[in-house]
Amino acid sequence: MTGARINNGDLLLIRKQREVENSKITAVLIGDEEVS
Repeated sequence: MTGARINNGDLLLIRKQREVENSKITAVLIGDEEVS
């Protein structure tokens, strides 16, 4: 995600929501698996 200027060690604020707009960066938890 360095193209989005998100680097190792950065802190992120993540909010829970059901839908995401096209072209937005997401962090997803499905069951016990993390996906970004």
